[in-house]
Amino acid sequence: MSKLGCICGNTIVDQSNNLDNKAYFVRDQDYEKSENYAEDIESFINAVKNDSRDKWTEKYFGSEVYKNLSNSIVIQDIISRYKLKYESTIYQCKNCGSIKVQKGTTNIFASFKIEDNQNMDILKGITENDIEN
Repeated sequence: MSKLGCICGNTIVDQSNNLDNKAYFVRDQDYEKSENYAEDIESFINAVKNDSRDKWTEKYFGSEVYKNLSNSIVIQDIISRYKLKYESTIYQCKNCGSIKVQKGTTNIFASFKIEDNQNMDILKGITENDIEN
């Protein structure tokens, strides 16, 4: 998604990283499944130990591309598969504060109006000061 229309007429733009009006979330009923990547990583580690790494990556990813990639990239891609499967996106309009919630893994978003303008930065990242307090 690069642009999303808001109910106020504003356009929410998503063309970079570290946006203060964007977040990812996992639905509670999907949370345990979203954490199952540890089993796949353990299986990959065992394949590396047993000299069957290439066979494992080809079966798991369906591609020979991973033969030339580092183990850390393979592990990152295992985790990414789970993120893509279970994570959804939420945006907040910088103009009116409305929340846009992704429906499942579709490109459809539901809109919700906030009750007041005091929560215009509800998706802003946590800082070190926030953690200490």
